[in-house]
Amino acid sequence: MILSLDRLRGLMDEANNIRNIITIAHVDHGRHTLSDNLIAFAGISLRDENSHPCLSSQYPLYFEVPQADQVPANSRGRSFLIHLLNPTSSDYSSEITPDLRLADGGVMMVDAVEGVAVASDMVFRLALTQRIKPVLTINKIDRMFFELQLDMEDMYQSFARIVGNINVILATYQDGDRHLSPIAGTVAFSSGLQGWGFTLSTFARIYAEKFEVDETKLIERLWGDWYFDQDAKRWGSDPTSTSGAKLARSFCKFVLEPIYAILRACMDDDINKLNRYLYITKVHLTLEDRDLKGKQLFKCFMQKWLPLNHTILHMAILHLPSPIEAQQYRVEHLYTGPMDDATAIAIRACDPMGPLSVYISKMVPMRSRSELYAYGRVFSGTIRVGQKIRILGNSYQPGSKEFFVKNIPRLGVPMGGNFLEIPSIPAGSTCAIFGIQSFMSKTSTLTSEEHSFPMETSLFTLSSAVKIAVTCLTPGDMPRLIEVLKQLSKSDPLIHVTMEETGEIVISGVNELHLQVTIRDLEQDAGIELVVSSPIVSYRETVIEESDRMCMAMSPNKHNRVYVTAAPMASELVDAIDAGKIVMDDVDIRGQKLVQEFGWDLADTKKIWSFGPNANGPNVMVDITHGVNYLEEIKDSVCAAYQWASNEGVLAGENMRGIRFNIHDVVLHSDAIHRGGGQIIPTSRRALYAAQLTAHPRLMEPIYKVVIQCPMKVLGEVYSTIVMKRGIIIDEVPRIGTPLTMVTSYLPVKDSFGFVSELRSRTSGQAFPEMGFSHWKVMEGDPLMEGDEQFQIVEDIRKRKGMSAPMLNRYLDTL
Repeated sequence: MILSLDRLRGLMDEANNIRNIITIAHVDHGRHTLSDNLIAFAGISLRDENSHPCLSSQYPLYFEVPQADQVPANSRGRSFLIHLLNPTSSDYSSEITPDLRLADGGVMMVDAVEGVAVASDMVFRLALTQRIKPVLTINKIDRMFFELQLDMEDMYQSFARIVGNINVILATYQDGDRHLSPIAGTVAFSSGLQGWGFTLSTFARIYAEKFEVDETKLIERLWGDWYFDQDAKRWGSDPTSTSGAKLARSFCKFVLEPIYAILRACMDDDINKLNRYLYITKVHLTLEDRDLKGKQLFKCFMQKWLPLNHTILHMAILHLPSPIEAQQYRVEHLYTGPMDDATAIAIRACDPMGPLSVYISKMVPMRSRSELYAYGRVFSGTIRVGQKIRILGNSYQPGSKEFFVKNIPRLGVPMGGNFLEIPSIPAGSTCAIFGIQSFMSKTSTLTSEEHSFPMETSLFTLSSAVKIAVTCLTPGDMPRLIEVLKQLSKSDPLIHVTMEETGEIVISGVNELHLQVTIRDLEQDAGIELVVSSPIVSYRETVIEESDRMCMAMSPNKHNRVYVTAAPMASELVDAIDAGKIVMDDVDIRGQKLVQEFGWDLADTKKIWSFGPNANGPNVMVDITHGVNYLEEIKDSVCAAYQWASNEGVLAGENMRGIRFNIHDVVLHSDAIHRGGGQIIPTSRRALYAAQLTAHPRLMEPIYKVVIQCPMKVLGEVYSTIVMKRGIIIDEVPRIGTPLTMVTSYLPVKDSFGFVSELRSRTSGQAFPEMGFSHWKVMEGDPLMEGDEQFQIVEDIRKRKGMSAPMLNRYLDTL
């Protein structure tokens, strides 16, 4: 669709006619094919464009609703602007999480044959926790016609099963009682590859016009246990007619049967029947179209009769919210400040005249990959070129100095492969900002108000569980590599780059594939050859018992002493902190949850000093001292030591997980000059390390959840491959209506390298695995006992990092 820049800018002013939607699906369920159809039909190109090449997964779409179709009551006119977010990351979840913050609604896609996959379940759950309103399309239904050749009743049962499974997920993770139903118009049936699709209202409109009945009543009878008795001319729930004949379900009779009839006419090249169906459906085929045969003729017919783009876009416009609707209930999850301040009120109203509030969700490279631009959404106010804005860090609080004041140099809209410059963008639309990326980390908030708070940052469900060490083949290329790594760590939120004491550069990612794609991009972007190590697994350090003694550490000047013990935390509490359900911000809410759900003492909940690492990790430090002088003066120093220690545990320099540190007593010198940070920080760190070593420390290894789809005949090879890799099989379920079986298992990340290739080799490519991070598991054995497997793992890690052995007497002092 060709529009002028003024027309595009005018559409942005009508927030009721804007939709910010995201495609949500497993990577093999036709997400990109369906999105390509939408972009080809409704993608915007500018007549007077001033654009620059970039890499983007966001596309603005323009859709004019036909006069015969319904539009939402609060819309103005029939022209709609749709910001389509279509994540393209190699590891899809690392890109969908930032994009979810920018979307208000989601188009869920499920393969009609494979059903809801494990990866789909995880992504759907993530979207629902962000309060994304969904619609569903059951995609790849052409496979049921051509590959499986199912009868119509089996096809209906498969559709009903998928809708039921999705509604179970909605009921589990979504606020409220919203559910998806073909009757409500929130479920579509599509073939992304062939470019056709429909909802029940498509057929209800056809039959309502033909039989002169109410369309709304007819829709209700096209799904579920409804049957039409031709002899008695009536609807009913009895599958037997008055004459005793078996009746076809209404969905099969009135929806699937016409499609099957057209398919048979096309495949059999029955021109007479085809002409009859063309007359009935009012479809016109050109002479070139009529020269097509078989599947291609069927595809052409269906695209013209039931165009996919119209079905999906109209469903999204009718059933997904506008920014004005969505921000009313999402503001509590978006904004960290008080809900009655000026910024929160403007966000709730999506007010283009209010204080500016822009959330930057990620950095996106230009096509040359030499520069980045900031990509986000305007939630309130209007952002303009040249405007002075405040760039807030994620932990910014009013009064702190974690912000920059800059002017907006360039502003635009990402359009797939181009960055289109535009002078201003109002609330409700997404935006791209060029020239301020050096003042941001991975995410930031832009505001015009001095008293505004930052937006909530995105929470990732995946951990960076696999590492690789890289270096340059030619030492002179190192400065170029470091520069490219800085951009990479900003543009991919799940990539973490660190420098070890040995001088190695270590890149952490979600899995082996994620890192392989990252290295490929690195070599292409930097134009240098890299030396890459074998994959390295990230571990976590924990304890399984309370410290067997009081651990005391003395400051270097011998004037200050810190007494600490360590104890394990309940796994449910660790998961709650990880999920962001328990945070430092609100003492009363935090205390209430800890007392009621985890049995904590109320006094302890009010004296939590910090979570760690990064002030939000799954470890906690609690002050249980009584009557200690000058304690508040050293709190910041102790917390700094705690962040250091929880980020680099004593065993192998890995992050700690699930440890509660209790500060029992502190003895301090009366003169402030003798209890400064230089004395307290190293002392507190040594005390924390001693407490960890005396509480039976253990390593935790990351575990993948693996779901394998395979024929029954290769189950033996699948089982043996899983067991060979130290996996544990937890479930085996046959897929109804197919010859396939789903095997679910847990697999240690350490043993997952080469698993996919081994499995496909043993099963001749008939097994299809899906892997995703599941949980952390305490490893068996003692990392302090020589000869144990854990001991060897710790030794290897410490040797790689250049660390010495963890000796208790280095950290524990005595009087």
